[in-house]
Amino acid sequence: MKYRLIQLYRRLRPNASRVHLYRFLAQAAASCSRPAVVLDAGSGEAQYAELFNAHCYHAVDLAWNRALSYVANLQALAARDASYDLVICTQVLEHVADPSVVLRELYRVLKPGGGLWLTAPFFFAEHMQPHDYYRYTRYGLAHLLRQAGFQVGAIQPLEGYLATLAYQLETAARHLPILPRQPSIFALLIAGLSLLLKPLFLMLYLIFDCIDAIYKFDGAYSKNYAVIAHKPITQDEPSAKA
Repeated sequence: MKYRLIQLYRRLRPNASRVHLYRFLAQAAASCSRPAVVLDAGSGEAQYAELFNAHCYHAVDLAWNRALSYVANLQALAARDASYDLVICTQVLEHVADPSVVLRELYRVLKPGGGLWLTAPFFFAEHMQPHDYYRYTRYGLAHLLRQAGFQVGAIQPLEGYLATLAYQLETAARHLPILPRQPSIFALLIAGLSLLLKPLFLMLYLIFDCIDAIYKFDGAYSKNYAVIAHKPITQDEPSAKA
């Protein structure tokens, strides 16, 4: 019962990052001037499939579910060279042990001139343990993409700083202790302070997250980066293969 309540809370709580991710992928879908063949690499349950209704959309992941087009390891996709006009890969790169191998594989299946729209976390708690390996700066992402052969067009914060601050406040509201492990005056003071701060932090989280979903304030830390890269029309061999 407790697990179900937690899952319900996670589904219903505000999340500015998901709002910005939806907008980012809507732009990706609109970037194709004609019906395109699209690969959603590491799609999970393909929650953004509706954005690509005008295209030939393939959802691929490692664990089978009914939303998938086929099951494949992103290090060895079951697709021919230059099969896709567009590849999207969102919140996946932190979960692969060898991101360079995956990026080279995405490069392989893209058509020359095709686009890769990718997001990856910079400031986020561990999740999907033990398969959570990396966090990425914009410079690390640029290095990996260029090493794989891509031309990097843009790397921007996915959300604004208020969403990152809201994330920290919501985390504190959930995890600050209210039951002291050992009875003492100091522990009771900390527990009492936590009890007062939790509702304040939760209220601020709701306010800041909603503001960020409407007005993206860039600066300071972002939770994630959003990347647009392309496979050159005149192909060069990735430096990692040289």
